[in-house]
Amino acid sequence: MASEHTITQALLEWINSFSLGKTLRSTEELSDGTILWEILQDIDPQYFLNELPERNTSDHWVAKLANLKHVHKHLTGYLRMQTGSLPSGLDPSPDLQAIAEKNSVKETNKLLKLLLIAVIRSPNPERFVNQIQDLSLQAQEGLKIAIEESNGELVSTDVEDETNEDTKKQDLPVDLELQFEERVGKVIAENDRLTHEKKELEKALEDLHNRLARLQENNDTLQSRLASTEDRLVTLKSGKGDIGVSAKALESKTRQQEDLIASQEERIAAAQDEIDSLRMTVESLHIKNQRFQKLQDDYDELKTERDQLARKANAAEKYRQKLQASQDFEKENQSLKNQIKDLQQQLKDADSQQRWSAEREVELEEYRRVLPRIEQECSEIQNLKKQLEFNNHALTERLSSAEEQRERDDALISELRERIRELEGSPGSPSLTPGTETPKRGTLQEDFEGMGIQESQLSVLPTIFEEAELTDSSKAENDELRKEVESLKEQPSVSWLEEELGKFAAYDADDDSQVGSQFEGFSENFSHVHRLAQSNSSQGYVIEPLFSPRTHRKFSDEYWKLYDHYTQALGKLADAQDSLEITKRALTDALAEVGLAGKEKVDMIHEVKESNSAEVAKLRAEWDEYLHRIHLLEAELDASQELVREVCAERDELRSLFDKKQVEMHAEDQEMSNEMKRLLAELMAQENGDSADASQKSGPELAKEVAELIEKYLEKLAKRAEVSGFPPVPSSCAGSTHSGKVFSESSFTAAGNAGLRTQPRRVPEFEAKHTITEKPTEPLKRDYIHHQNEHIKFLQERIKHFEEDDAVDGISKEREIAGCPASLCHPPLLTGSSVVQLELQKIIDKQARELTLMSSAWYDLQGRLQGNNGTVSRFRNGANISEFQKGWLGKQRSLVAGR
Repeated sequence: MASEHTITQALLEWINSFSLGKTLRSTEELSDGTILWEILQDIDPQYFLNELPERNTSDHWVAKLANLKHVHKHLTGYLRMQTGSLPSGLDPSPDLQAIAEKNSVKETNKLLKLLLIAVIRSPNPERFVNQIQDLSLQAQEGLKIAIEESNGELVSTDVEDETNEDTKKQDLPVDLELQFEERVGKVIAENDRLTHEKKELEKALEDLHNRLARLQENNDTLQSRLASTEDRLVTLKSGKGDIGVSAKALESKTRQQEDLIASQEERIAAAQDEIDSLRMTVESLHIKNQRFQKLQDDYDELKTERDQLARKANAAEKYRQKLQASQDFEKENQSLKNQIKDLQQQLKDADSQQRWSAEREVELEEYRRVLPRIEQECSEIQNLKKQLEFNNHALTERLSSAEEQRERDDALISELRERIRELEGSPGSPSLTPGTETPKRGTLQEDFEGMGIQESQLSVLPTIFEEAELTDSSKAENDELRKEVESLKEQPSVSWLEEELGKFAAYDADDDSQVGSQFEGFSENFSHVHRLAQSNSSQGYVIEPLFSPRTHRKFSDEYWKLYDHYTQALGKLADAQDSLEITKRALTDALAEVGLAGKEKVDMIHEVKESNSAEVAKLRAEWDEYLHRIHLLEAELDASQELVREVCAERDELRSLFDKKQVEMHAEDQEMSNEMKRLLAELMAQENGDSADASQKSGPELAKEVAELIEKYLEKLAKRAEVSGFPPVPSSCAGSTHSGKVFSESSFTAAGNAGLRTQPRRVPEFEAKHTITEKPTEPLKRDYIHHQNEHIKFLQERIKHFEEDDAVDGISKEREIAGCPASLCHPPLLTGSSVVQLELQKIIDKQARELTLMSSAWYDLQGRLQGNNGTVSRFRNGANISEFQKGWLGKQRSLVAGR
């Protein structure tokens, strides 16, 4: 809706469209009523004939008020004469005193709206409508809104009065929003209807105007012709006209003209009559329209009343449905109360079960706190056992070799003594005092030379004395080794280790004896499923893959023991339920007997019981058996569900661990491949002289980076192979009887000996498994370095020992050359470990020579590359064995191998 200021501006612009002789700027200039009276005289001068009572207002509001009252009186009378009643949408009595005294804009607008309606309802509104159409669009919109408000207020006011009357009659509440919508709809319909009628009337009026214009033109033409004819007639009468024209012709022509004039006047009169009849028709149509509007209002009222009754009927139906629904809700509420009681009882049972589960969780948490300490102790025991077995094996080997050497030395000494005795018995030889010892530093040889014995016969004596010296040193070494072995045997750690192993063996025996009794009452299928899940379980390794296999087995065994305790608890719960059922039944029987008060009835009941006691006992036994079976099945079902959940969780953890390791290995391989491609591209660009892609580093530096990258990648592959070669032993080795949990000492020693004979010493299992993690801790790194240093020292000692064995072999060969008999000078046989160590030493020597050759070739190739004197061949595909053997490195390896 437009604001009051917009309507005021539109009304002022409309007032200025009249010929007033000046332009109005505000509504204050209309407060004396003079301009309004002039406009009214312009609208209908026949009705507004009087003059204003005060021509000179002299800026006094009393005179202005008198003029305004005069204007308002005649204006309202004119509207009543034209329309029969004042428009109800407008205020018929604005505050004239406020206009005259205070120049009220609001009251002035009310008076101007009355003036606007009077202009529209005047007998000749076409001229004023054209003036309105010549105004600006904003002014036209404001005047349109003012007119529509006037008409809408008229309709809505009548409807509101009638609605108020109906409300008083019926005493029914009416929704204000619906009433407002009705009023708006009626106003819009009335506006549309008036607009349509206005267009039709404007069209009819335009046709009448056109017809009047044509008739006016014809009348003007006839008047001009009549005037010319009269002039000619006067001329002829005066004798100045054309004599040749006859008077009769002129008279006939005059009569024709008069007839034509008469016919035109008749047509004009007929047109005027037709215009009057059309005006009467318009007035009758207007009256009919008002009647139709009244009928339309009555119809709308009936429609509104029908809608109200329909809404009331719908409300009554809804109330009936709500009443029915409330009854249903009451029934459902009662059933829900019963369900709430059942749920409360179940909640109490669940609370008791939860408390029991909380106690079990506390016990399990205690077990979990104890497990790391046990695993740490087991790991320390395992490491100590491995170290002791390794030392024992090394000392045993040294002891055996020393014993064999001592035996050979003793045999050699005995043979030499026999030969000395034989030589002493020869002629010219000095007598050998029994019990004397042979000198060690060559005194016997000097005595033989003094006696003149040939040097050829005594050439073997220096070798003999050297053998004696080596024999004494080997005896001393053997004594040291024996002392070392005795000290190791006397150490308390070994006995403690044996005690721990005995404890684990006894623990396994107890577990084996308890396996058969822990699933009493359960089905064979459940026992079979339990054994299968336990044998295929990987508990422990999924939780902590850094521990040793034995630790993982121990953790898995602890877990399955907890599960067995859980299963046994379920069985005990089933037994408790059985006993509870029996107690309830006995209590029910006792209450039934107490309810029978008479002695005769009690005697009759006893007689009935005695007669049917066997059958009742049988039925009760069957009933108890069925209940016990049901409770056992429920316990078995709970245990099976728990087992399935654990197996599924374990499977998901293994899958996630496997996927994680695959992703890590793939990422490492991809990163290594990208780095290798980058370095090779830089090396290729530097070789081709491409300055854009070439790196700032020199060729040898790039080649060195490539070699370091290859070596790093090979180390990673070796670690992966080592880790994959020693996976953690799962708990499946335990089987259904838990056998094989702890390796025996002899089997572990045999496995260690076989490993030492077949391959070099490897990192212990706990160290190899730490390579799985991405960031091993610093203590593990220090342990690994320490073990590597020990391994290097051990290999150096072995090599030194093998050199001593080679020296012994050299002595025996010299003895054979000197002519020693085969029975006396045959070299001792080497043991299997000595042969393996010799082969390993040869492999080490070959690898050292190969590394030396590769280093020299590397520096030679780098020198050529730096001086641009050599070429590097690159294979598009992998080189086969024949092409590899043709290369320089293949030839060097062939030379090293002696081929």
